[in-house]
Amino acid sequence: MHRTRRVRGSSPIPATCVLLVGLAALPLGGCGSSSGAPGGGGYHGLTTDARITEDNAAPLAAVALGLGTGLDAFVGRPLVGTAKPADGVAVLPLPFTPDAVLRKDLRVALAEENGDVVAFDYLVPGPAGGQVRVYGNLWPDGTGVLATTFTDYGRGDGSELGGTVTYLIVARDADTGRITDMDIRLAGFVLAEAASDLRLDGEIAATSPVPGRVENRLDVEGRDRVTGKAFRYRDFLLVRATPAVGTPAEDLEGEAFEGAAGRLTVTTDAPVAWVGASPVGGGPVRLAGAEATAARVTPLSDGTAEIAVDADGDGTFETVHVVGWDAVK
Repeated sequence: MHRTRRVRGSSPIPATCVLLVGLAALPLGGCGSSSGAPGGGGYHGLTTDARITEDNAAPLAAVALGLGTGLDAFVGRPLVGTAKPADGVAVLPLPFTPDAVLRKDLRVALAEENGDVVAFDYLVPGPAGGQVRVYGNLWPDGTGVLATTFTDYGRGDGSELGGTVTYLIVARDADTGRITDMDIRLAGFVLAEAASDLRLDGEIAATSPVPGRVENRLDVEGRDRVTGKAFRYRDFLLVRATPAVGTPAEDLEGEAFEGAAGRLTVTTDAPVAWVGASPVGGGPVRLAGAEATAARVTPLSDGTAEIAVDADGDGTFETVHVVGWDAVK
């Protein structure tokens, strides 16, 4: 029979538990907010096929690439303005198998020899106010369920987190402890900053068949409660490869919705290369919309993007512009 041990505490999460990107676990992170902005979540945009034009190509490209949508941390991209793990500032507690130091700090023992289940329930104060509650159960093999609920959690960089993220850890590599299969469920998961208030709801199925490769299947909807922008990903596959040597790259494929325009079909000719939080090569990423309208987004090595638009659906890109990624977002 499995026994359950309960753990309660209020100490900050040790640095070993605060990861933004790593190969020991799926490179996932998150952020949410308990902002008082009205309206709650849900996608309230158009669902018909988008007509791609020169005027809307940039915001459509942003949604297709997951720029400015709050998904960066979940797919392993560095977060702009986020404190580094070495700074000792908690961003999001990730699923983990406690090491010896952490077990001592939390007064937890896995006790694999007798099959104990570890039940977590502790609070972590935010660097700039508020707190996050971490709770759930882990089996001796490192699988289980962990939830994080943020309450006015100030990260110390001008942003505030809240809402709940639940991790269903389905499988780990027995030799390395690396998470290989996990579902992430987002409920009222919002990042509030000075100029935006992003809320995400839905589910991300993340699998890592080999080290350095994570396949994220997104069924997520979100909106910015400041700007009113809305977006949705439906059965959208984002595969991120992070080699030990070389540049991270992503393949993108599936249905993406931009609230003001509607539904897009997204495909990628070649993986998009990333340096930090910006694309720098690969692609192009292709957007297909209503009546054969289309756009082609090609990341350039100087940190800009070439956006070509076929607004009449005749198969010819009539306009081509080079813009900075800030303009795309």
